[in-house]
Amino acid sequence: MLFNRPKFDKNRPILVFALNFYPQRGGIQTYSYELCAHLHRMGYSVLVLARSYEGDEAFDANQPFKIRRMRGCGIRFLRIVPMVFYFLYAIIRHRVQLVHCVNWIPCGYIARRFAAYLRYAYVVSCHGSEITRNRTGLKGHLLRSTLQKASWIIAGSGFTRTVINGLGILCTPVSVINYGVNSDFFRPGLDAEFLKVKYGTRGKLMLLTVAELRPRKGVDKVLQAMALLEDRKRDIIYVVAGEGPDQQRLEGLAAGLGLADQVFFTGFLSDKDLKYHYAACDLFIMPNRDEKDDVEGFGIAFIEAGASGKPVVAGNSGGAADAVAHGKTGFLVNPCSEKEIAEKVLYFLNNPDIGRSMGKSGRKRAESLFSWNIQIRKTEMVYEKLFPGRSSAKPILYH
Repeated sequence: MLFNRPKFDKNRPILVFALNFYPQRGGIQTYSYELCAHLHRMGYSVLVLARSYEGDEAFDANQPFKIRRMRGCGIRFLRIVPMVFYFLYAIIRHRVQLVHCVNWIPCGYIARRFAAYLRYAYVVSCHGSEITRNRTGLKGHLLRSTLQKASWIIAGSGFTRTVINGLGILCTPVSVINYGVNSDFFRPGLDAEFLKVKYGTRGKLMLLTVAELRPRKGVDKVLQAMALLEDRKRDIIYVVAGEGPDQQRLEGLAAGLGLADQVFFTGFLSDKDLKYHYAACDLFIMPNRDEKDDVEGFGIAFIEAGASGKPVVAGNSGGAADAVAHGKTGFLVNPCSEKEIAEKVLYFLNNPDIGRSMGKSGRKRAESLFSWNIQIRKTEMVYEKLFPGRSSAKPILYH
């Protein structure tokens, strides 16, 4: 059914409905925050409805936009009930016209239930694994109905769009809008000598992975690839930044392969520490793979490394092909082949000038294609298409 709506009112807030938001850290959390921060700078009124995390009160107090936390709400089915009340209160209290759901479940599902009655548009961002892991059964049914009735879908990569198309979503337009990077923050030329001293990388190739430690990130394959290099493996230092459920297994694997004195697990790093680790490394490596439908939807760390002027080795899986220009800013490899990964590590070990050249190309690509300003402007163009009186003058379609 078609409903003509008045011109979009910037003074009425866009509701960004997100499970994943700062101060919790991760790629989707960064996306959620940058979306809100840039919309605010562009003159929009923004209201965030997000799950609570430790330390959120201090964080929220320093933000220029409003954040309402859903206290006591998890992601289990019965806990959705209080989330519905938080959501309806926000919609009615602030007369919301547009909801941007950062997660399809439960955020998109909740928005779908009331869109036709309360006459708002809702956009759903789709990232990767939350789609691939929920294509069958009851969740598959809920996923299809949520996306089918959405006003618009934003896919984080071409891979994610392909997965969505495979669901048979026919009525809802889909736009690919990648994640972005702050290329003023992540940049070449930072003095990271103190980290080179700390890790003992002088005269050696420093590899870096930044990730939540889970099997699909491919850290185990990097360790196995290092072991294949035999005499040359002593010329390599590997720093793994992040924490996660796979850390204990990976530490045991490194020790078992005789690499304990060459591999450093840093645990969680702040953004400030992270940018210096990018600056210190010679090669960013994360051979991501499909692990039982757990996939890398895009890989924000790839473009953070590129913005820092570093070459990248990524797995030819998921959405990494959007983030890495094969042969120009790095290489896409078979993520299940330790031999191929080892060959690429050895290539950069033997050809440092090529690595630096690829890093420069990665920096240019990050600035020209992946700035947050560009990505959020693309998102704004989606919003404009949903309301008459703006550039497209197209009414919202409620299904």
